[in-house]
Amino acid sequence: MYWMLIFLLRKMLFWLQQENKKSMDLYNYVKTSVLNKKAVVLALLFLSFNAASQNRLQPQKDKLTSEIAALVSVKAKIAEIIFDKKAVSSFNKNCTGKLITKLYASKSRYDSGTVNLSCSSNNAEISLRYKIKGTVPVLVTRNRILRHQLIDKTNTTLEFEDMSTVRRSNIFSFKDINDVRAKRDLEKGKFLNFGDIYSPPTIMRNSNVRIIVHNDKFYLEEQGKALDDGYINDVINVVNNQSLTIIRAKVLNSFSVEVL
Repeated sequence: MYWMLIFLLRKMLFWLQQENKKSMDLYNYVKTSVLNKKAVVLALLFLSFNAASQNRLQPQKDKLTSEIAALVSVKAKIAEIIFDKKAVSSFNKNCTGKLITKLYASKSRYDSGTVNLSCSSNNAEISLRYKIKGTVPVLVTRNRILRHQLIDKTNTTLEFEDMSTVRRSNIFSFKDINDVRAKRDLEKGKFLNFGDIYSPPTIMRNSNVRIIVHNDKFYLEEQGKALDDGYINDVINVVNNQSLTIIRAKVLNSFSVEVL
């Protein structure tokens, strides 16, 4: 039916061009042939409907592409987002109600995930995989880093790498390596990930600390030594240097603890 309409429309236009010299307009041509008149109407209606459908579906495709792109780092360079566009178009055509989109990024991979579409009018659902082609900035070691060595901008660099080689456990910003050290020896050119680093304790075991005891009526400070490693707000054991009493105290900063 589609090809017949196109054929008849083209035939009509060709005939009009040939008869243009005789000053015959579209109305006169249509009058001369009932078949041509029907062809014009049907063809124009078909093309109008087809254009309207494309205009309605295109924003949905663009919106879905934008939503998937939003899952990726704003600094990423996206070359292409791949998903089954025909399946999405077919689903949209059959949905006259509200279209609900839910996106699920892969827990491990950075370049893939799942998109779920559902329709409020017919309760239909569809689940599709998507894949992103592009590059994303990731921290890479400049040289070999030894265990417990401080990690900072002097021994790491930010490089754009193919998304297919990157994992969500990797580190994508210098902000994430503030005062951190290597858990193990790291080779040159390695993608840095959170499993490779640790933050040193606020107070190290055997370091000297100031022990604070206070309430509403008095304030007292004593010198002591930490018996455990501890981070801010951790409760650790400390020993009073004068009385040799072991006390439980909360870490306040790198040199002070407060008796509970």
